[in-house]
Amino acid sequence: MKTIRISVIFLLFSLSLMTASLFASIRMGTPFCDGMILQNKCDVAIWGQAAPKSTVTLIASWNYNKKVKTQADETGRWKTTISTPKGSFTPYTLTVNDGESILMIRDVLIGEVWLASGQSNMEMPLTGWKDSPLTNSQKLIAGSTAYSGKLHFINVPRACTRNAQDTIAASWQNCLPSTVGNFSAVAYHFACTLINTLKMPVGIINCCWGGSCLKAWEPGPLLEKYGMEITDSLFLHPDQCTPSGLFNGMLSPFIGYTIKGFIWYQGESEAFSRATTYAQHFSDMIKWWRKEWNIGNLPFYFVEISPYQYSHPDGLEAPLIREQQNKVAHMLDNVGMVATNDLVTAKELKQIHPANKQPVGQRLANWALANDYKQPNVVFSHPEFKSMTFKSKRIFLQFTNTPNGFNRQDDITGFEVCGADSVFHPVKASEKSGKIMLRCDSINKPIAVRYCFKNFQLGNLARKEGLPVIPFRTDNFPLKKQ
Repeated sequence: MKTIRISVIFLLFSLSLMTASLFASIRMGTPFCDGMILQNKCDVAIWGQAAPKSTVTLIASWNYNKKVKTQADETGRWKTTISTPKGSFTPYTLTVNDGESILMIRDVLIGEVWLASGQSNMEMPLTGWKDSPLTNSQKLIAGSTAYSGKLHFINVPRACTRNAQDTIAASWQNCLPSTVGNFSAVAYHFACTLINTLKMPVGIINCCWGGSCLKAWEPGPLLEKYGMEITDSLFLHPDQCTPSGLFNGMLSPFIGYTIKGFIWYQGESEAFSRATTYAQHFSDMIKWWRKEWNIGNLPFYFVEISPYQYSHPDGLEAPLIREQQNKVAHMLDNVGMVATNDLVTAKELKQIHPANKQPVGQRLANWALANDYKQPNVVFSHPEFKSMTFKSKRIFLQFTNTPNGFNRQDDITGFEVCGADSVFHPVKASEKSGKIMLRCDSINKPIAVRYCFKNFQLGNLARKEGLPVIPFRTDNFPLKKQ
């Protein structure tokens, strides 16, 4: 009888806790839940919902349980900041109390936080996809235990909405073989590179949707600036290219969460539509995102789209987008681009998701390590065309970012030259005295040069340390449709 009575009391007590939880007045903003990683050594933003006009008290275990108080408004909304120490792998707790209920957030880590976004090449998980294998997939997943308690991530669910959302059903996950298979391969390698170097946790908010167009990530007011009217009719059948839909549905719940910066991989969806306008739209989007976060010129590092056949291997859809992407890298401060021309094999002509994602993530991380974390001796910048000199039937090209020269002296492929007829022909190239010399014996009077300026053309020229030359053209000829 006594045992039954104790069981009943325990059951009633448990039910009372469940009921209290169901009707708890405290609700945190989407990013604030168990396992979250907060940006280290700064005043991070914290927000949520509590009893209307209540005094909300926050107690962070990393701050020796010092109380931080703020006031909820008449609707219960509140927002404040709390200081964080230097990053470490020590798990902490954050307790929130509004006088009516108490909420404790556990397994909080302090480290570096980045937001990853874009389309399928950023979304592509460590497991790969049915028709898109990933290099070393199973080995990487099995080895992910090395980053347990060091890498936490959020996979933001797909959502396309008419209006900006405050919340979305998303949670932080610890890096384990059972969880990491569905996490972005590029973001994984980016995070692991930072962890290995900085020796502190990294949190990634993974906010991408395969096939998404740039306009889906642009806010309505920005698109209206370009003359696009955002109407309800656009959302009758919302998808990954609905204007502003992903900005509203996926990105908005995280705006204001204190982060270090952004990484981005997108542009394939623009290959047939944005040949001349992508740079302006993309740069404006970056500026708008920075304005929304309101914590300065946050670093924004992105990936140049990879070789792929599109309409035809010799077509020009992709190189025009790459050209636009490279313009953005020079239009704004604290922005950098990584090239991928060397990471694709000839067999991947028809594969828009190249398998080798590890160097992509590492190259993005090297931008951050060099520029934002001031790590010495990090090679991060790609060679870019600087100038050319004509001498008879020879062209001498100079490049930036080659302090130690190039990776090869001869058998250089990927260069084409044209004469007055504007017809480009492959030419032999070699290194000579720190410059690239092109032999134009079959061209009467050479006037312009292109390097890997096709949908699918693989070059082999890189700086001595291995980063490839960014594809380019020296002409501005009117481009015919392919």
